[in-house]
Amino acid sequence: MAKVATYKSPAQKVYDAFGGPMEVSRATGISFQEVYRWRYDKVKRGCDGLVPHRHQETILAAVARLHLRLKPADLVKIPA
Repeated sequence: MAKVATYKSPAQKVYDAFGGPMEVSRATGISFQEVYRWRYDKVKRGCDGLVPHRHQETILAAVARLHLRLKPADLVKIPA
């Protein structure tokens, strides 16, 4: 049986690497409400699963400091 690839949004990749939105917030100093809102649709004042550009450098610094498995490319949506 073939393995089906599932799409993970950039926000979900960050959550997975850190262990959830609360851990992203703790490690980066970005407010929990803002981190959690990344998964919401834009109509709900969210980011549609994207990681805002203004936070990417902070996230990558925390990734390096904590030795997490997350690449810069994981923070952006790659067109299909």
